[in-house]
Amino acid sequence: MNTTTTRRPAEKAAFDEHAHMVICYALCKQIPDMERGFTVHTTYGDIEVDRDEARVFVASMKKLFQNKLKGMQK
Repeated sequence: MNTTTTRRPAEKAAFDEHAHMVICYALCKQIPDMERGFTVHTTYGDIEVDRDEARVFVASMKKLFQNKLKGMQK
């Protein structure tokens, strides 16, 4: 007796338009705005990041959000 079950390929998840818009907005508006400096809010208090320090954060955030966007487009 053959007990092997046939599996269908996993269905591709539906495109999340809202998440796509949030990521695009961050890339177009929020992340470039960070270049002027920004505040990180934590439960232990705020961290001020000035314009000179912001470049490192901005580069990382751009890469992170671009990768998220690429992942959605697969």
